[in-house]
Amino acid sequence: MVSFDLEADVNGLPEFPGVLLDLHRLFLPTYTRVTGSGAVIEAPGGAEPRALQGVTAYSFFDAESFQGLIGFFARPPVEEGGGRLVIPTAAVRGVAIYDIAGGSAGPPGGRAEQDFKSNTTRVPVPLYTRPLVLQYSRVPIKGFEAEKEQVQIKETGLVTAEEVIAGHQAFVADQRYRLKNYLADALLTYHVKIAGSNSVDISFDNAFFWDAATGAEWEQRGLYYNGVLWRGKKLPELPIPQPEKVFTLPLDINLNKDYTYEYVGRDKVGEFDCHVLDFKPIDRTKTLYEGRAWIEARTFAPVKTSTVQTNLVTPVVSNHEQDFFTPLAGPDGSTYWILTRVEGQQILAVAGENLVLLREIDFKNVRINDPGFEGSREEAYRSDRQMLRDTDKGLRYLERTESGERVVKSGTRKSALLGLVGLYRQPGLDYPVLPLAGAGYFNFDVGGRNTQVTALIGGVINLFSLTDPHVFGKKLDATVRVVSVAVNITDQLFVQGQKIPESNVDTRFQSVAGALGAPLGNFMRLKATYGLDYANYSLDKDTKSFIVPSDTFIQSPGLAWEFNRAAWTLTAAAQKSYRSQWEPWGDTTTTPCPSPGSCLSDFDPRQKDYETYEFSVAKQVFLRRFQKLRFEAIWQTGSRLDRFSEYQFSFFGNRVRGFSGSGVRYDQGGIARAQYAFNLADVVRFEASLDHGYVRDGLTSDDFHKFTGFGISGNTMGPWDTLLQFDIGVALQSDFERLRGGTEFQIGLLKYF
Repeated sequence: MVSFDLEADVNGLPEFPGVLLDLHRLFLPTYTRVTGSGAVIEAPGGAEPRALQGVTAYSFFDAESFQGLIGFFARPPVEEGGGRLVIPTAAVRGVAIYDIAGGSAGPPGGRAEQDFKSNTTRVPVPLYTRPLVLQYSRVPIKGFEAEKEQVQIKETGLVTAEEVIAGHQAFVADQRYRLKNYLADALLTYHVKIAGSNSVDISFDNAFFWDAATGAEWEQRGLYYNGVLWRGKKLPELPIPQPEKVFTLPLDINLNKDYTYEYVGRDKVGEFDCHVLDFKPIDRTKTLYEGRAWIEARTFAPVKTSTVQTNLVTPVVSNHEQDFFTPLAGPDGSTYWILTRVEGQQILAVAGENLVLLREIDFKNVRINDPGFEGSREEAYRSDRQMLRDTDKGLRYLERTESGERVVKSGTRKSALLGLVGLYRQPGLDYPVLPLAGAGYFNFDVGGRNTQVTALIGGVINLFSLTDPHVFGKKLDATVRVVSVAVNITDQLFVQGQKIPESNVDTRFQSVAGALGAPLGNFMRLKATYGLDYANYSLDKDTKSFIVPSDTFIQSPGLAWEFNRAAWTLTAAAQKSYRSQWEPWGDTTTTPCPSPGSCLSDFDPRQKDYETYEFSVAKQVFLRRFQKLRFEAIWQTGSRLDRFSEYQFSFFGNRVRGFSGSGVRYDQGGIARAQYAFNLADVVRFEASLDHGYVRDGLTSDDFHKFTGFGISGNTMGPWDTLLQFDIGVALQSDFERLRGGTEFQIGLLKYF
């Protein structure tokens, strides 16, 4: 298609230059001049239509958007009754007339009449010596122009998708003409969670600016980490991958050839009665949307949309968003429907896991066509605050030049570097308190190829992972992970809550793992996993009459499934493990053996290979003022599990607060927890957790035992722009009295570079 060249067409139409200039400012400059079959203006009434003399009209059409523009004016004397503008198609919807010089816009003075036999539409229009512009949309839906498809209007309202779209497009055209700009206070919150874990909540307090020429811009006035105000001099620039930009929105005029629509009925959204449309992309290979729209039945204004982005490229697995619109009064006394809330979820494949970004935006104190708009935005430009602009490539930072202007930053930050120092304690450690120190690095676009690298250097435990987010096409992601443990860890034995030090075994694991993930629809992901561990076993200093297991390689293929939607997370995983060596091991004491489940006489060669299964469900509820509720339930089981393959309570895994490192093992059982997070002002974040374990160790008993723990965790700002984090757990109740009152804690300083 040839784009409309403004300058060339102005020169070619000397009678009509002002209208063309205003057309260019008001509408997309992609129209092609229609010649040979343009619009005609007839005299009103009469049995025989006749073209009016002294009336000039020029037609333009955009073949991409199926939108037409007709500019017209009359030379004196002007016909008092106006005229009928004849459009050379019957598939006309969404007619609006713009009086550019007079500064008004609205529907025509009478009903547009389609004649499907002659394939024309007649629209009553006023005539002036100043130019007017008629805008219409042509809806290219299969069968639409057939006479039998002519729409009938009923008292119950419009009942076809085509009519609803047409009414909505007319509304949008009118509001687009009247809406020059608006600004608002906008609180943007990301709830970030990985692999089904608890979320980290990051909020930005913004001043929001929008005008037709520039689009949306954000001035970041403050940052909250878990509700705690960031008090550093400069806000950190966070590296967050973004989904591909969609330029074809479902209810825009130019989408009628990209989407199919279905009218599904009426529904209420709050107090508003709405028409409901479903839409789907015709070409599934394009990056478009599918979903549902709620259109207000009286005004055809947008009330709510729910969209899911299609044909995404990893690492973005899915992008779901709900937009809510509210009618607000403008300074001219008319009503504007403005976006006031956004709820969204993005799922990204990061380091072989699902990174879920739950996004909320609330727009408050909206000021429409504010006379102080330009001054407020200029003040933001001149400030030292961080700003972003919504561009064709997504959100981009605006750099401040020496002259005080703002320019779009050429690139976005793609990496993050973290440092951590702290202290850690849990029952069963050889030392009362262990120091923590390390650094973490993440880059999601190494070499400009979207390759991800993750590294954690902690001295005792070190991790490195490499992820290619689009192998074998753009829907699969592959990850390789290496974990190295530098020291021996004592595997302590507890039986019925009693420590058996003579059966302790020192262990050290080195691990290489791989995963191949693929999305299943928009909210699910399936992952094939493979692990290769090398387990080294040796005698502990307290070990006496005990034969340690043989060193062995362990191969563990498996499958993992995860579902995320509306702050719900469901997971299921299964893994089968094969040991290369597994000679008899255990306590050689026979009269009687003090270590049930770890006695040489209990050795079962069939336990060389074993299976594990895990299922979980979690739900988060986000409340006002940074409050949050979280509920989670986990069930774990397996077959042919022995002491060294059973599940254990752990600070960094299957946690029941107060029981980490207590030696509780189980081959079947569940953990349930409830958490409530709240803040004291914007200074300290607290999160109270109540955990309950209900587990059975089939090696020592056929009974299930109960364990209940309580914990307080949180964060506040530390020195040197650090975050001070703390986590304390206490064992409240246990069927094993010796384990009651156990404590664990972690405290650390986290620095973002």
